[in-house]
Amino acid sequence: MFRELELSGDSPSSLRPYLHGIRTLGCNGKPYQELSREDLIAWQYGLQHNGLSKTSIDMIKRFVRRFLRYCHNRSLSDKSTPSAIDCICCRRSRPDFQRDILSGEDVKAIISACQNQRDRALLFALYESGAGAGEICSLRVGM
Repeated sequence: MFRELELSGDSPSSLRPYLHGIRTLGCNGKPYQELSREDLIAWQYGLQHNGLSKTSIDMIKRFVRRFLRYCHNRSLSDKSTPSAIDCICCRRSRPDFQRDILSGEDVKAIISACQNQRDRALLFALYESGAGAGEICSLRVGM
């Protein structure tokens, strides 16, 4: 499965949570295909009382759900889900972009608080272009 995930574009850093999720599943000797709805509900209960954030729990649930679907279907492309796996529910987080966008007044206040021209130019370029900090910092003048 992990070779298929790498071939499908998943990075090694996204494979680590897969492994963590699979380890926490702890089948008690049962093959993954034989895990019952009750087993999966108990596993989810344990995850929620493990001190992890909701985001981490949802990520682990998504990975384990994908892994169990693979165990049943033997393919990442087959999206059919066995009924026992349906009890693994993940919340869909929707980013609140309105909350994260600075108003024109906020940007003016930040730029006016800059101590030098270089910082003002960087912030203005960030705001006007919509580029990320890494993109702006990698720019070279006069090349």
